[in-house]
This record gives sequence, structure tokens and C-alpha cells, in this order.
Amino acid sequence: MKIKADQKFEQDVDAIYASYIDKDFIKAKLEAAGDRNVKVKIKRDGEKVKVVTTREVKTNPPGFLKRFLKPWNKLTQTEVWKGSEGGPYKAKIQIETEGLPIEIFVKVKLEGKKKGGSAVDISTDLDCSVPLIGGKIEKVVGAESSRGLKRDLRYVAEHA
Repeated sequence: MKIKADQKFEQDVDAIYASYIDKDFIKAKLEAAGDRNVKVKIKRDGEKVKVVTTREVKTNPPGFLKRFLKPWNKLTQTEVWKGSEGGPYKAKIQIETEGLPIEIFVKVKLEGKKKGGSAVDISTDLDCSVPLIGGKIEKVVGAESSRGLKRDLRYVAEHA
């Protein structure tokens, strides 16, 4: 399953990028979303930045998913950002969900706009290999991921 999202920002590309790789900003964004036990680690290597977050997210799964998901589920998100001042910046993201047999991969492109501001394009691929109900799991997780992505983009637009 694929999910796409985009967002235009009034802020320039470097300001938005700085928020995506700022430990305090990331923690505040995730906690504002209701996540708990948020931990953020950042490692810089030249123009490459690795951001690893772990957190617990609240879920309210439909009946058929209750055997896979608890009310709070641990996620580990690993982002690898590349780019230099003025952009564009690109990231590859992998999200691992403890207890749920699904793979989530994300590609992000953040670039400046000629008339000012910046924009981000995000493409997410979800893949669940559980026979018979894999597609249903993808739909549920995809809908929740889409809501979370929109919420995160609004937060960045308002607080970066």
C-alpha cells in the first residue's frame, strides 16, 4: 500500500530541515501527538544525519488486530537525511513496529521554492506479509499513518 503526502511551508528549506533533525523539536512534536516514552538519538556525519526515535503510540485496533496490537505499541523510526545548505534534502526512513508484522518505508524530499518558502513530498510504502488479513492490516495501519503524517506536517508548519 502506498501513501503520499505533501506540504508547503512559509519557512525556508533550511529552517524546515533544521526542525527535522533537532532532538528537542522532534521530541516535542511526538509528545504533542500523544506518544509516550519518546527517545531521540541523532548522529551527524558530514552532510548525512541519522535520526533514531523510539516511542510508544496509542492504538485502538479493530477486533481482528487486537491479537497483534496492544493499547500502546513501541515504534522505532530510523531516518537517514542527506543534503546541504539550500537543499534539497532527502531522507530514507524505516519504521519498525514491535509486535506487528508490517514493514514501513518512507522517502522524503524537502526543497526550497523559487518564490520563497519550501515544500516537502513524502511517499510511504507499507507491506504486510500475513496471509489472508495482510491487506486489512495495511489498510488500518495506512489510515493511522496517513492521519499521523498530516498531524506531523501541520505541527512542523506551525512550529518550525
